[in-house]
Amino acid sequence: LRDVSPPNQNMSIYRGMDQAALDAAYNNTAAVSDSAHILADWERRSAQTAARYPHHLDLRYGPRERNRIDFFPAAGANAPALVFIHGGYWQMRAKETFRFLAEGPLAHGISVASIGYTLAPAASLREIVDEVSSAITWIAEHAAGFGADPARIYVPGWSAGGHLTAM
Repeated sequence: LRDVSPPNQNMSIYRGMDQAALDAAYNNTAAVSDSAHILADWERRSAQTAARYPHHLDLRYGPRERNRIDFFPAAGANAPALVFIHGGYWQMRAKETFRFLAEGPLAHGISVASIGYTLAPAASLREIVDEVSSAITWIAEHAAGFGADPARIYVPGWSAGGHLTAM
C-alpha cells in the first residue's frame, strides 16, 4: 500500500529542519532587522553610481533578459578587473542593486564589472552557472577595450554569487 495522505509539513527534510525552518534559515530579509532600509540605501547609492558612470551599463552578453553586464572602467590603463556576482538565493536581487560597490575598487584603480543572470526558477542552477561563465568569458574578451587587463580578472560574489564563483 502507498501512503496518499498529504505530506507532513513538520517533517524533517534536512539536518533536523522542517520546511519552515529551512525557509527561515535562507530568508535574510526577515533575519536582518531594518533590511528594507538597508536595501533602499543600496538602491539610492547604486543610482548615484550609475549617474556618475553611465557609459557602460547593461552591456549584453547573452540572449536572455538579465544577460547584461555593467562595466565601470578604472581611470588608468591596463587595470585589474573585479567581476562581481550578486547574490539573492539565486531567486532575487539584481546587479543594479549593487552598482555602488564599484566605488571602492574604482578609487584604487580597479575596474569593476557586475554580472546579471537569470534567476531561478526561470533558470536552473546549471543554466545560471553557464550564464555567469559566459559573462566572465565576455568580460575577458572585451576587457582590453575598456582599459582593463584580461589577465588580471578577479571574481568575488555576495551570498549565492559567492557560491557561483566556486563553480
